[in-house]
Amino acid sequence: MSFQDVDGVRIVQQIADCLQQMESVEKVYAITGAKVPIVKFVCPGLGIDGDISYYNVLALSNTELLKTYCAWDKRVAPLGVWIKRWAKMCDIGDASHGSLSSYAYIILLLHYLQNCDPPLVPRLQEDFRSADTQPEIIENCDVYFHKDVIEGWSKNKQTLGELFIGFLDYYARFDFGTQVVQMRRKKPLLKTEKEWNRSLCIEDPFDLRHNLGAVFVFIVRNIHNSRKRFMLSECRKTFLEGHSLAFEKQMSPSLCDDYASYVIFLVVDAGATGLPDGSGTIRSTVSHMPLYRTFRRFMPKVPPLPKQDMTLDELRKYDGVQDEHILFALNGTIYDVTRGSSFYDPSGPYGALAGRDATRALSTMNVRNLRDEWDDHDGLTADEKETANEWEASFKCKYPTVGRLIKEDEVRVDYGGALSSTQA
Repeated sequence: MSFQDVDGVRIVQQIADCLQQMESVEKVYAITGAKVPIVKFVCPGLGIDGDISYYNVLALSNTELLKTYCAWDKRVAPLGVWIKRWAKMCDIGDASHGSLSSYAYIILLLHYLQNCDPPLVPRLQEDFRSADTQPEIIENCDVYFHKDVIEGWSKNKQTLGELFIGFLDYYARFDFGTQVVQMRRKKPLLKTEKEWNRSLCIEDPFDLRHNLGAVFVFIVRNIHNSRKRFMLSECRKTFLEGHSLAFEKQMSPSLCDDYASYVIFLVVDAGATGLPDGSGTIRSTVSHMPLYRTFRRFMPKVPPLPKQDMTLDELRKYDGVQDEHILFALNGTIYDVTRGSSFYDPSGPYGALAGRDATRALSTMNVRNLRDEWDDHDGLTADEKETANEWEASFKCKYPTVGRLIKEDEVRVDYGGALSSTQA
């Protein structure tokens, strides 16, 4: 009997039933409708979140790859735990809520460690590959990587604290606008090569079609704010005074580790502890997000709008601020994208499109091309018009259409009180 012959959904549900009977396990949740059935759970005593999947063969190769990287340098594993903890405390470490998965953060970490000076780990998929190396194909993906570990390979002597702060500094400077974060090759990978247009692109090391990144710009903003917070002079001054040292003193490697631990402690304890400079809590600074984003999940669903044609001036108020609905126009059709508010609300990566004619911006992939006045879409190239049509085909399937974007003197269609709906 093969894996394929077994009912994966039934197996996952049985695993969930067993976990629910264990006193040390809480929040057991079987996700059986996913492409790969999975059961998620929490071990509060250990402070660990876990998941178990069935017949996810590619994941075994991913796990083996990460395990091998950890074997190359003893600093990799604790750095991974540290960064995942930082992400959780900043509320940017939960893929189910639209941010990044733990796996994505490990890819970010390994990419950074490969690009340190000197590097901490090699590129196991490229550096040891020769013309004679045969691909290892699993689920149409080449999962080859160098399996043997070379002890003492890295000449990097940085401490965990220095590497963590370096991680923040590296991604605060990273060109997310044009580059893809990846760990399989030395040559930079551009978004144009992948034909990816998301704000944050992270390539899976084996499934090269899979973008692990999210579009939320607040993840990048958190990296910038965290770097600023970890380098905050008041925090450093308080720490050094506690060690009876002058502010100007150059911190030793061991002291740098202690300092990083000190600031991490402030992040963890931020629910009750104020910053040394009296400006509030680190959590409120590092992971600042508009309150409405936090509370939105507890709010009732926004009711559908009646179908109606609108002028550009009438459309403007549906920007998620003046009205709870978020609308924009594309190729003359108005779409209700409220359901995608994580993308289109004022703090989302495409918030500038709300209440606007988004055709020119989406067709050129540049929000700076938005026009305040009526836009006849003149000057768009054939390729740009085709891009707009592709966006339109996608929106028709995902979002309700409200009506047409019209000029002041155009006749409005009578929709007979019908509600906006998704086109079949």
